[in-house]
Amino acid sequence: MKKVLVIYKPYKSNISIGIRHLSIINFLSKKTNLTTLPFQYEPNRIKISLNILKKKNFISLLKKVYLKAYSFPDIYNYYIKYFKKELYLKIKQKNYKTVLILIKPFSLIKIAKIIKKKYHNINIVIDTSDPFLKNVGYQNTNIIKKLRIKYFEFIHLKYVNTLIVLNKEGKEYYSKYVEKIIIIEQGVNDKIINYNKSNTIKKTNKFKLIYGGVFYKHLREPFELYKSIICFESDIKLSIYSRSPKYFHPPVHERISYKKPIKQDELFNQYLNCDIIVFIDNFVGIQVPGKIIEILVFNKPILFIYENEDSPSINYIKNYEGIYMVKNNHKKISETISTIISEYPKQINRDIGKYYWRSILKKLYHVI
Repeated sequence: MKKVLVIYKPYKSNISIGIRHLSIINFLSKKTNLTTLPFQYEPNRIKISLNILKKKNFISLLKKVYLKAYSFPDIYNYYIKYFKKELYLKIKQKNYKTVLILIKPFSLIKIAKIIKKKYHNINIVIDTSDPFLKNVGYQNTNIIKKLRIKYFEFIHLKYVNTLIVLNKEGKEYYSKYVEKIIIIEQGVNDKIINYNKSNTIKKTNKFKLIYGGVFYKHLREPFELYKSIICFESDIKLSIYSRSPKYFHPPVHERISYKKPIKQDELFNQYLNCDIIVFIDNFVGIQVPGKIIEILVFNKPILFIYENEDSPSINYIKNYEGIYMVKNNHKKISETISTIISEYPKQINRDIGKYYWRSILKKLYHVI
C-alpha cells in the first residue's frame, strides 16, 4: 500500500471544513498506509490589560501585537517554523510517496515549498477547500493585501504536483499556478443521508422557513428577506440560526426568530420539520457555500436567493426539482414564497448520489 502523510488542522466535525477533512482522512485510511500529522498550534490571544502595562512587560506585549498584526497570510504562519522540525522528523521515519495538505489555514500552503526543498521526489497534493484570494473573507479587503495574497499563491503553489479545488471556476482560476488540478466538490456525509431517510416529517401549523448560516456585508445579506417576511400577507415564520454580527440581526418582529447556531443534528431536525429551506447565495465570487449540497438531501422546497446570475452555486442546483430561484428583492421573494405555498405539498425527490463522499473521493486514486 502507498505510504501517505496527511497534514491538517483539526476542526470541529460538525462544520463543513471539519466534515471534509475527516471524510478525506477516513477514505484514505482504508485505501493507503496513512499517517496523519495534525497542525495543532493555537495562536496567542491578545489581551492588553492595565496589569500588563503596569508591569511594563513591553517585550511580551510587542510579541503579541506582532502575532496579531504582522503574521501573513494568517496568524498560524508564526508556528510554521516550529512545525517544520516535527514534519522533517515524521518524513524521516517513513518513506512517504505522497504528502496531502488540507487547507485551511492558508499558511499551510507554505509546507509544499518546505518539503520540496529537502525531499524533491515527494508527491505534494493540496486540497484548497475554499479558495484563498477568492475567499469570501477577502472580498472587501484592500488592494495591497490582495496583491500580497496573489504573490503568495504564485510563490508557493509552483511546488504543488496536484491541486484539489471545489468547482470548475476554482480550476480555471488556479490553472495559471498549477498544471494538474482536479475537482472534488463538498460532498454529503452518509450520516445526513441515513438521518434524512430514517426520520418522518412533522407538519407545522403555520408555514415555517429555516435558514442556517453566516451573513457577510456586500456578499450574503438577509435584509430583503426580512422585508419580505414582515410584509407577507399570510402567517409565516422565519427561524435563523447564525453567528453573524449584530449588524445582520433582524428587527424585532413576531415572524422572525434569530438564534445562535445549533449542532448539526439539531439543525437537521429543523430542516425536517420546516416547510421551506432558505439558501442565500454569495452575491459575488467563485466560492460556493458548503450548505448547498447539504440542503439538497432534504426533499424540501428550497428558496434560492441570488444576486449573481453566473454564480457557480447555480451549477449545483439547476437540474434538481423543488428549487425556487429568486433575485434578492423583497417583492420577488414574497411572490416566490406565495408560489411555493400554492404548490404545497409537492412531492420532491432528489438523487444526489454523485455528491456522496464515497463517490467523489474516488478521484483521489489518481493523485495519491
